[in-house]
Amino acid sequence: MGTRPFRAARSLLARAGADRVKGGPQGHRRRRRAAPLTRAAEARHSQEAGGPDGDVKVAVPERRSTPQQAHTTHTCPASRPWPVAASSRGRRTHEPTPGRRDVAILFVPGLLQTEHYARAVFSSRVPELTPDELELRVRHRMARQEIAIPYEVVIHEAALRFRVSDRVSSQAQLARLVELSEADHISLRVIPFDLDGFARASSTMKYVGGLLPKLDTVVRDAPHGSVFIDSEAQLNAYRTRFRKVEAVALDPERSRDFIHRLAKEL
Repeated sequence: MGTRPFRAARSLLARAGADRVKGGPQGHRRRRRAAPLTRAAEARHSQEAGGPDGDVKVAVPERRSTPQQAHTTHTCPASRPWPVAASSRGRRTHEPTPGRRDVAILFVPGLLQTEHYARAVFSSRVPELTPDELELRVRHRMARQEIAIPYEVVIHEAALRFRVSDRVSSQAQLARLVELSEADHISLRVIPFDLDGFARASSTMKYVGGLLPKLDTVVRDAPHGSVFIDSEAQLNAYRTRFRKVEAVALDPERSRDFIHRLAKEL
């Protein structure tokens, strides 16, 4: 007797045992249908169901992070760009706070400027702007102020006293600062001339940050143009510099009172 009958019997026994272990042929087919398609299988399936033009459309499933992964990505200590952040009312929080942080020594920051103040600043540019370019930049600056983002700003008294235009425009600018300092998303602090312990007059900066500190950027303005800084070592230095400047500034309530008194002096 040949070996073919024994092979056939052994094959039947192995198949029966696999069916008992894995739930039978029907369970096996259900698992086959539930299993995700490979990229090649997705391509074949999409080609078969393609449109009349014969285009092949391969739909790759979107990769989604689990809640645990999202928590690890956004709240781990290494991802916090600001170990201790200040809210608009001076309260401290340890959560990363996306937004913008400015230190202004000579000019009121653009996000807080009135239209007349912005026009006076742009009018002093070299080379001079054409009338159309000037109006375009002023409109753009005013439109940016409509976007309410978390904003922490430290302004030196020098920027408050410099008259980039006339007395009336300066008074209107100070009144605007007092008004904006009441907003929930803005923390405005002032450094007076007579404040002791301030040796960082060169700390002018615009720091734009988010939940991922590697994407943060610092902008520093100069007569020849703007400089963008994004290296990790420099970003860490500017974060520390901002907190040191903020630490010696007046708190938001005292800063508001200071600006109000200064407006009366004008």
